[in-house]
Amino acid sequence: MIRHGIAGVAEALGMPEATLTDLRTAVTEACTNTVLHAYEPGETGPMLVEATVEGDMLRVSVADSGQGIRPRPNIERSSLRLGLALISALSARFEIAGGADTGTRVTMYFPLTETGGAGNGTGGFATSGDYDPRDTELSVSDQRLLMPVLSRLVRAIAARHDLPMERISDAVLLADAIAAEDPRAADGSPVHIRVEDGDNRINLKVGPFLPGGAEQLRERLDIPGIGGSLTNLADNVEVAAANPDDPEGGEYLALGFTVPDRDRSAA
Repeated sequence: MIRHGIAGVAEALGMPEATLTDLRTAVTEACTNTVLHAYEPGETGPMLVEATVEGDMLRVSVADSGQGIRPRPNIERSSLRLGLALISALSARFEIAGGADTGTRVTMYFPLTETGGAGNGTGGFATSGDYDPRDTELSVSDQRLLMPVLSRLVRAIAARHDLPMERISDAVLLADAIAAEDPRAADGSPVHIRVEDGDNRINLKVGPFLPGGAEQLRERLDIPGIGGSLTNLADNVEVAAANPDDPEGGEYLALGFTVPDRDRSAA
């Protein structure tokens, strides 16, 4: 999912195809190292991935709040050494910071043009908080990047659940329609996209908007002239409070897609 999201950003920014291939591989390796080595066996924790334009470079950082990336003897291959060496070879510049009990941040730089140079890195690490390890949340500050990121993310999740092709198309079409409606928060804040990836359901939440904003977005998805709405492509659509305890705290447009039972489908 992260590879698809970052690639969508890079493509929208005009990154050359050869560099885009290197980016996909390096980001995958950095995330894999976090999954394998950042947390103790049986433990989970957040992984924070950020992509930022710095001059003619795209800076991508992968951070965790674990005990530091350390190879474990039960991992068959020396994945950490191989991964970091590959990242170093594929990126224009590569940095790693952190230590025991302080988390780790891997920062990579990729040129947006054929002659791009390196930018400057920044510090800081991911912090722990309330989260579900099966969920993904994105924050997109530039409206032009929302469509490629949201579309690719929805497509990747739908395909992973073996949804029929027509349902994948429905989900992507609806995601593109939402992105095209410029769904920014009324105060100019970034758009947050939360994907709740369950066994039998995929929930997509976009927002938060000021009270009434999510309902207005849903109305703009109506199909003029012939009636109906693009929201009918989802199995469930609702407006959800960003904070149930605060009615004035904004709201999300929530879309639900049912995942077929694989065992039942096979039968």
